[in-house]
Amino acid sequence: MELQAEKIGKYLIVYANGRLDATWSDYFTDTFLNYIRNGEHQLVLEASALHFLSSAGIRSLVRINKELAFIKGSFLIVNANDFVSATLTTTGFGTWLSETMPVDLVPNIEMHDISNVSSSELYTINPKGSLTINLINGWQDWKAINESEVKKTAFSRDILHLELEALQLN
Repeated sequence: MELQAEKIGKYLIVYANGRLDATWSDYFTDTFLNYIRNGEHQLVLEASALHFLSSAGIRSLVRINKELAFIKGSFLIVNANDFVSATLTTTGFGTWLSETMPVDLVPNIEMHDISNVSSSELYTINPKGSLTINLINGWQDWKAINESEVKKTAFSRDILHLELEALQLN
């Protein structure tokens, strides 16, 4: 089981990869309880790479949900595969499931009119592909990039408007 967390707005998105079974349930529970103790009360489990869910895994999820309910937090499982979704639905925990991230997770994106842009300037990214953009705070022409200045940013799954400006050499 591999867990990676990313803070976006008020939410902590936790990406799970592997099996949530008796072998990993204590690790999973302890990790989530630590997030809660450290002030993360809006948790989203991104479960697209969660391959299996056992009864021990369900007990972990129930414990996490109880802790969050006690402090009026929220818990959501997104992008679960058919097996995990069916297991949760059958056991009565289907209310935790969602096919999309919370609406208020994605920041408002300013829409631009592209009706006057020629089709040769529009590009479609493969829906199964990905795009990584590194933003450098305060970067100046010809300055070496310091890794500590690189930050991650999140975009909506449906919309990305990207403007690139070429460097001008004097």
